[in-house]
Amino acid sequence: MCIPPNLDRLAAAGIMLQNAYCTAPLSGPSRGAMFTGRFPDAAGLSVNGAPMPDSLKTQTLETLVKNAGYECAYGGKWHVPELDIPDKQYGFDNIHKHSDDGLAETCVEFLSRKHNKPFFLVASYDNPHNVCEYARSQNLPYGNINTPEIRNCPGLPPNFAKNPYDADVIENERANNFNVYPTASFTPEDWRMYRYTYYRLVEKVDREIGKIIDAIDRNNLWENTVIIFSSDHGDGIGAHHWNQKSALYEEVVNIPLIVTLPGKKHAGTTLPQLVSNVVDFFATICDWTGAKLPKGAA
Repeated sequence: MCIPPNLDRLAAAGIMLQNAYCTAPLSGPSRGAMFTGRFPDAAGLSVNGAPMPDSLKTQTLETLVKNAGYECAYGGKWHVPELDIPDKQYGFDNIHKHSDDGLAETCVEFLSRKHNKPFFLVASYDNPHNVCEYARSQNLPYGNINTPEIRNCPGLPPNFAKNPYDADVIENERANNFNVYPTASFTPEDWRMYRYTYYRLVEKVDREIGKIIDAIDRNNLWENTVIIFSSDHGDGIGAHHWNQKSALYEEVVNIPLIVTLPGKKHAGTTLPQLVSNVVDFFATICDWTGAKLPKGAA
């Protein structure tokens, strides 16, 4: 179905938290929560495109970590609200634009150079988000996926059928935003093709992540580096006839979270604890780096 060998390498070297959840299943609000330590409504970032409040610009995670003595670098998608993070505005140096192409190579170069300070590096990939373009019959930004024979596509999920008690707002969202959710007329075969594409996009980004993991190997960084793999939200992948995000389905709000500790401590552990990508993510990084947790953070 889906073979992500490099994410498997990270999971084998670290701790996989099975019950990690985003605070809002939408890119801007979720990312804003992660980097401000505040729930989307409290941060004034409850919709895509909402600007970062001036009162929070000097209290972002990266600003706090930089003030704690770290070199901070960011590559890839930012989306709070600019797609490219403004260079040095939030404490990060922008080392790569919003693009998966070449992001791994930029991060490898950063990891391979000599650093006079501890560093905080974010590699923010877009994929497998390109499945949204696939559903809209658009070209995929980082290269299209070959069309398979239907017999080679994965089957439908066990919860493919829509529940009769699902909130009406879910179908209203789809009906009122056909350009975003053009899946109302999808046949079961269309959904199988959709799922095939999603898994190929996961494998595609996994290969890019592998380049970064190889650089961690080559530069002997496992001993004193914390590595976190996560996401801002999930995708419906056909469960309940749903694609994309927004709806509070398990497939959409349950996000991956792998944490590799220095020296690969507790390698291969799986934990069931409930984890939030705002409350726990923000506070834990502040704790690890010695950054001061600001008043008002969740």
